[in-house]
Amino acid sequence: MEGKILIVEDNESQVEAFRKLFMDSGIQVYAAVTAGEAWDVLADETMDVVLTHFRMQEADGLQFLKQVREKQPGVYRMLSSGFLDDSMAFRFVSSGLVSAYVAKPWDLEQLHAKVEHIMTVKHTLQEKKLLELISSIKELPSLPGLFQELLTAMESRASMHDIAAVIKKDPAVAAKVIHVVNSAFFGREDISEVEEAAVYLGVGVLKDIVLTAYFIDRRHWAPEQIDHLKEIFLHSYLVNKYMSVIFKTLFGKTLGRGEASLGIVHDIGKIILLQHFPERYQAIVSAAEAGGFYQQELDRGYAGCTHAEIGAFFLDWWNLPALMVETALFHHTPEKAGADGHQRTLLKLLQYTDRLVNYVWYRRSEKAHDLSPFYIKNMDGQVIQRLGEELVEQARSAEKLFARLI
Repeated sequence: MEGKILIVEDNESQVEAFRKLFMDSGIQVYAAVTAGEAWDVLADETMDVVLTHFRMQEADGLQFLKQVREKQPGVYRMLSSGFLDDSMAFRFVSSGLVSAYVAKPWDLEQLHAKVEHIMTVKHTLQEKKLLELISSIKELPSLPGLFQELLTAMESRASMHDIAAVIKKDPAVAAKVIHVVNSAFFGREDISEVEEAAVYLGVGVLKDIVLTAYFIDRRHWAPEQIDHLKEIFLHSYLVNKYMSVIFKTLFGKTLGRGEASLGIVHDIGKIILLQHFPERYQAIVSAAEAGGFYQQELDRGYAGCTHAEIGAFFLDWWNLPALMVETALFHHTPEKAGADGHQRTLLKLLQYTDRLVNYVWYRRSEKAHDLSPFYIKNMDGQVIQRLGEELVEQARSAEKLFARLI
């Protein structure tokens, strides 16, 4: 595995240990003591990864990584510290400011595995077959500036008033937020202000609505594509909702802010395929019942450029959090995810929820469903049966929600 990594660290023994860690690999290690020295290296060399300490000499580690993201968004940003608690470290990662966190003292074996995994992901998204497909798109889809501004406001922990002010900059988006919150899906009919909607929904759901509203804007789609778009939307929303429900049932706590949108983005590659390669999408969907969409892609020779890689490519290109990128990339193959146990748990849960939603959805005309194949440890079978029954009703509400968004 080849690549370049810059470590910004003033402890010479740790830098030396880091160099030895990758001595026999194809990964080249560069070192700097200060932010100034790091920028000198970055001016001369294109890095794949930058690893810096939270407390740098002459600078703040977070501020440095924020500048790296702004100036060189393709660089994977790792933060290391022995002082941050897990909740704060996770907040930095989920916001997208930091790509990965490494606690000190380092576990060198885990650190090596994490860097190798990062390089594997980066190389996957730079494979020739995938890049050739992406380059055939005449105009690459980009995220609206409003969404990036919203992410920045959330990252800085802005007030609901300030977040609402960002949304109101686009009257069409603001109107959609109001229209959506007053739907059966969210159970309200009396909200008339964006700030009130933001408080009721929470910033995570608000972000999902803004992102979804952009992707399913009717102006982007031909009439014959709308039904396929609705299928993708319904599936993603149901997976997102029930992944949160199942996680709370299993672990007694809610998903973190950066985790609560993973179901929304996991199939983003299908939306790209539908919009830019509609004939390929239609052919796969027509045959998918024989073995599923992803399996049909593999059977047709699209390995390396399936909807998983395509979705991950664009999420990475849009500089969204690494957790979202890897969710899109590995949601069918969670065993290939990195060594982070919690992340792998999330991906396995997403895959489970994805299969459960598909199973019930394609049998929604049946009066009862035998969900015993989905019974899992630490979760009562009756609870799963009840979720299956609720899912069909939620799908009907989600259809009405789609009608309000389109």
